[in-house]
Amino acid sequence: MVMINLGIKSDKAVTAEKRALRRLLHRTRKEEDKKKELIVLYLLHLLRKYSKVYKLAASEEGSAAELTSSCPPSPSERGSEASTSGRDSDFSSELNFFEFYPRRAGSGNKDGLSSLRQTLIPPEEFRCPISLQLMSDPVIISSGQTYERVCIEKWFEEGHDTCPKTQQKLAHLDVTPNYCVKGLILSWCERHSIPFPTPPSPPPSPVTSWNCTSFSDSLPAKTRILQSGSPVTLPNEVATLTSSGPDTHRVSKFLARRSSFPSQDVSSGQRGGNVMERLDDCAKVLCKTSELYSSSFRVQQLRAVEEIQHLSRDNANARLYIGEAGLIPALVQFLDMAFRFEDEDALETSCCALLNVAIDNNRNKAEIVNAGAVPVLLRLFSSESSLAVREAVISVFLTVSCLDENKAALGSSGIILGLINHMDSGSPQGIKDALTTLLNLTLFPGNHACLLKEGIIQKIFQLLDLGDAESTEICITMLHNLMLLEEVHKIIAETDGYVSILGEFLDTGSQKEKELIVGIFLALCIDSHEYTQLVLREGVIPSLVMLSVNGTARGKDKAQKLLQHFREERQKDASRHETSQSPCSPESFNTKDLQGKPEKGFFRRKTGSGLSFGFFRRSKSFSFHYC
Repeated sequence: MVMINLGIKSDKAVTAEKRALRRLLHRTRKEEDKKKELIVLYLLHLLRKYSKVYKLAASEEGSAAELTSSCPPSPSERGSEASTSGRDSDFSSELNFFEFYPRRAGSGNKDGLSSLRQTLIPPEEFRCPISLQLMSDPVIISSGQTYERVCIEKWFEEGHDTCPKTQQKLAHLDVTPNYCVKGLILSWCERHSIPFPTPPSPPPSPVTSWNCTSFSDSLPAKTRILQSGSPVTLPNEVATLTSSGPDTHRVSKFLARRSSFPSQDVSSGQRGGNVMERLDDCAKVLCKTSELYSSSFRVQQLRAVEEIQHLSRDNANARLYIGEAGLIPALVQFLDMAFRFEDEDALETSCCALLNVAIDNNRNKAEIVNAGAVPVLLRLFSSESSLAVREAVISVFLTVSCLDENKAALGSSGIILGLINHMDSGSPQGIKDALTTLLNLTLFPGNHACLLKEGIIQKIFQLLDLGDAESTEICITMLHNLMLLEEVHKIIAETDGYVSILGEFLDTGSQKEKELIVGIFLALCIDSHEYTQLVLREGVIPSLVMLSVNGTARGKDKAQKLLQHFREERQKDASRHETSQSPCSPESFNTKDLQGKPEKGFFRRKTGSGLSFGFFRRSKSFSFHYC
């Protein structure tokens, strides 16, 4: 009656009214007026509700009117409807969460609107992106998005294999229960005295039976009736009239497509049972917090962490599943609890579990840092824990530092000094892991100042002096990466024996090591004439000539550039000392000398053993390359 009084007597009028309300809704959202927004949403809800009743009443007037109202739109109309149908479903779904909050008995329309204004809106993270309802059974798909189980399964059954929100192609169609989000929703409901939502009923199937052959001929080829009485896909207006139940053919196609994705069953070498089922059991134990401080419950959680450590060791699918299920924050929480209870076994086990989960999975590496693991690990690393626990922490730092996005957070967290100090007391493997972690951090220029402040240049010199083959390579790589800082040049030049030991490695190292050492020398010499003379006094020209002939392509290029720089410096000296006759005169430092026939005495230098390698530094003349 109200629609008739307002002049809404046709589909065209209903559509015009919907568009006007949508424009008004968009304007109120820009103004951030929640009261107006709720009123407009309520009006849209009423308009949709009673327009359907109006359509049903109109459809009973005759088959001709029914066919007219259900006729498929033209291509241009179909395009505009497709662009707005998604928004219609969003608006209707946005009102659905009101059903979770009971109204007062006997309240009228005015009280209903007042109740809507005062209703609490759940956080966006707690609502399904499809239905916009508070989720009762949140699950994660392979894209990392969380949805209501019923809604996403319906999406998959309709033949989709992409993420509804990101449109990303999914690696598989398996869903993972998100116990962490479910626990947060439960806490939110308890805090606001709201009953936990029940699983929503599945959306109505967009499938119906249609016997009008003339109408089927007008449909697109993909929606035509294949056999008499078989289900077809019709426009939304027709699908709401009658429904013949689920489309079994479509479901069977979905199941067949799902079976084509890689199986996630446990491999024959592992224990029996399905990996995902076992991980589900672990998640239920880890995400429970009511008995967090019970000793027996901590033992159960430790067993769950051990299971995660075991399952994620060699199973990439298990690592993916663990990240999608939200288990990484639970592992970090367990690590923090183990630290507070000083449980050495639990500390080492949880660190190893985080390490296994992060292997070959960049998303999990980022999640470990985002979940707040770095402060917990740093407290553990700085405590009086055992050597095994501290080196397990270093192994986690090493793994997560491989991701570029984590380098800044790790460098500013305060772990650098601890890693440097560990080299004085750690095991050989622990020292190597600490060095490699520092090497990863040097790849981010923003960490260079902090590394320099903590004394990394002096520590590199100490390790180079020891002559260990494995640590030498890493140390010189770090030194090269740090050559972007002018302060590093000054420290190298002013430290007795630094240039000398690098020169020794230039003689005895591998081709790669020689190439990197030349990069360091080139950065030094271009920076200062005094530094050039310092390098020349070490008698490096014979090694450079040899490298320019027999080195790698990049090594040859660097050696030739450094030799050319030496020639230019000698020419400058010659112009300033034309009358000077000395072993360092231009006559003794000519092109012939640079080709391998140095004058006796000038190129004499100390010999030694060790390994070396170096890089290029960015300068005005030469570009910096990571090798």
